[in-house]
Amino acid sequence: MPPKPRNEPPHVQVRVALIRLRTLGVEFDDAWEVAFGAIKWPYDTNQKRQWRTALADAREEFYAAYEGRPSRVCECALALMGALEDREGVDPNDYELRAAA
Repeated sequence: MPPKPRNEPPHVQVRVALIRLRTLGVEFDDAWEVAFGAIKWPYDTNQKRQWRTALADAREEFYAAYEGRPSRVCECALALMGALEDREGVDPNDYELRAAA
């Protein structure tokens, strides 16, 4: 039996969901609720708590990116989140919402 595929990191899941929802014309508040609610969280309780806090704290930055005006803070935050996954080969330069617009 092949190994079970890993879920993408939570910030990647949010980014992908927001890109899709923005393409459909969904307002950010609704899109955020859907994207945040659909995250497949890590099993580790401590990691889950840390991710939930980090993403909730970055909500306004995701909003700015959703509206097409990502800030340097947003880019740095996303790069930092990517650094959490470095051991798994995640490229933080791949997380900008504007890149998929």
